Amino acid sequence: MKFLADLLYFFLRSLVVISYRIFYSKTTVLHPERLRFKGPGIVVSNHPSTLMDPLNVGIQTPRRLSFLANAGLFGNPAFAAFLKVYCIPVERPKDVNGRRINNTDSFARADEHLAKGGVIYIAPEGTSNIERRLRQVKTGTARIALSAESKENFDLGLKIIPVGLTYTAPKDFRSEVLVNVGAPIELKQYEKDYQEKPFPTAKKLTKDLQKHMESLVFHTETEEMDTLLLQIQTLLQSQAKQDPGPHFQRSEKVLKWLKSLDETTYSKLAQKVKDYFSKLESAGLKEDSFFSSINEKLNWSKWIGFILGFPFFVYGWLNNLLGFGIPGWIAHRLKIYHGYIPAAKTLGGLIFIPLFYFIQTKIVARFAGVNIAWVYLLSLLPLGWLAWKYRQSWLQWISDRKAQRVKKENPELFQQLMEQREVLMAALQPHF
Repeated sequence: MKFLADLLYFFLRSLVVISYRIFYSKTTVLHPERLRFKGPGIVVSNHPSTLMDPLNVGIQTPRRLSFLANAGLFGNPAFAAFLKVYCIPVERPKDVNGRRINNTDSFARADEHLAKGGVIYIAPEGTSNIERRLRQVKTGTARIALSAESKENFDLGLKIIPVGLTYTAPKDFRSEVLVNVGAPIELKQYEKDYQEKPFPTAKKLTKDLQKHMESLVFHTETEEMDTLLLQIQTLLQSQAKQDPGPHFQRSEKVLKWLKSLDETTYSKLAQKVKDYFSKLESAGLKEDSFFSSINEKLNWSKWIGFILGFPFFVYGWLNNLLGFGIPGWIAHRLKIYHGYIPAAKTLGGLIFIPLFYFIQTKIVARFAGVNIAWVYLLSLLPLGWLAWKYRQSWLQWISDRKAQRVKKENPELFQQLMEQREVLMAALQPHF
């Protein structure tokens, strides 16, 4: 049974790897070696994108994970039978209809799994919400870890591996994700305190875990600070674009700097940044297009590329419309919680893309022959990707053209924006 469960897990993992490589344009992993550990472990991450989070961690972890999952997912008996092979149900207040929560069996199963050298994934915030900063970590992870270690006299060698997930645009197709793996937390250091005061020690470990995880994401203090950080990141990326790893490190410095400012300086900076981006938005401009328009003219030679690429765009778009379009259409049509949209698109794509590729190829084979059908099938994915790139390039060109039009038709506004930007960059560049 275990062999079959392992085989199915790694088969499903392979499918997720393929679908994620399609959904995300780039996945960057910092310190991946920290996920290649031996012995029992608990891998934890922040939870901004529902089902995408455990799967993003799972495909980066070489070993099989078991997942702590909401008990509400186990309502269907047939689905529950499958889930129980890979998941441990945990009750939340909204799952129990007012009765007292009872997770005794869940904790016992977790203890047993860890004692056998297994690995568990937990999202210790408890619920998912699309935001970059870390919410309050619950004590469940610490209680499970300390319980498992105490039953083995703290000789189990259990590690807690914190992971920070940062998405450029959690709901969008071909966005980027950064997987930032933190240093493992060893449980041995909590042995003496746990033997004397179990619950306070669990709270201390939870507090330590909170700090570890906050260092792996953009942990801003307020929504306003997060908006300010995002706008400064946009400015710096336009000025000097960096790959996700260096960009994260630079952004960490920005956040540390913002937190160090006195209230007056911070408020003045925030207002200047807000005014600049508000004026950009009122003019219908994007920051990157505005910056490129300051010293560059619009590249009209791109028209040649757009004209030559148009037939390939039409072919790729039409032949991938059903497979890629239906999952997104269903997700929006059902009006599900927006955090589930990327998961619905990705998992729906696993069904509809192969299905429509098969149907379309069978139709081509019927009317044009098997050899043409094979060529057709092999063309679908690369030309679908080309169609997406064509569309993105076209939208960027339109945005650049709008900035150039403002520069020509409204030079006074353009000059105001340029001066505001210069003031902001003068304040930022000495620090970064």
